[in-house]
Amino acid sequence: MEAGKSTLKIHYRRTLTDYDGWELWLWGVRNGKSSDGFSLLPLIDAKTMAPYRDPFGSVFELAVGSGSKFPDPKGTTLRIEAKWGEWCEKDTPSREIPLGSLVRGGQENIYIVEGEEAVFTSIADFGTRFVVVNVENIGSANLHLATFEDGDRAKDVFPASQYRDIFLVDTMGYGSEEIGISVVDNHSIPDRPQLVWTPDQGVDVSIKAPKFERRASDAFESSPLNQTLDSKKSILQILRSVIGD
Repeated sequence: MEAGKSTLKIHYRRTLTDYDGWELWLWGVRNGKSSDGFSLLPLIDAKTMAPYRDPFGSVFELAVGSGSKFPDPKGTTLRIEAKWGEWCEKDTPSREIPLGSLVRGGQENIYIVEGEEAVFTSIADFGTRFVVVNVENIGSANLHLATFEDGDRAKDVFPASQYRDIFLVDTMGYGSEEIGISVVDNHSIPDRPQLVWTPDQGVDVSIKAPKFERRASDAFESSPLNQTLDSKKSILQILRSVIGD
């Protein structure tokens, strides 16, 4: 990296992992004056050509220093807003962070969460809020996590697209420090969690994916024969509506 240049990676987490169409709007404030704002799109994965996501969320990359939109970060405050499309929706509040105290050359990271003003410089700054769940033998793409509180199913948790076996459970919003965790498929409703997490276990845990038996009705519903039958039924219904029974 050239002298005087830095790269700031901005990690943005949305609660429901609905990242499509979301981008960042950035501008700087220096000596009481605001610079022109601009859109920053997520990084693109070179292999899949799709937006890149790490286990925390969507990732954006901002050049800082010589030749960038922020050539002199010292004394500049970076302001960040997340928006969907052409301001069809906006994630408030705005966030701000002093660039001079953050950027020291090389690569730096910051982490922001949907609907929250705080800006963190490390996942460790969140304490035990985010629990990394490593799922062994996950196999099927239909599997995800279900969390439980007081014995009842509370929330579904889905992985980042590039890390199908790594899930991030946000413990905020639960009334209890004990959170049950299970691997589930699209149809299973487990009676009890496979793992009961408490803060003393740390923020990195592992769980094994059980084997789920595919129901005969599922196979029939998705079979080419059944799809053909449905198509013929639709055609017959249209004809009957036109010519009558």
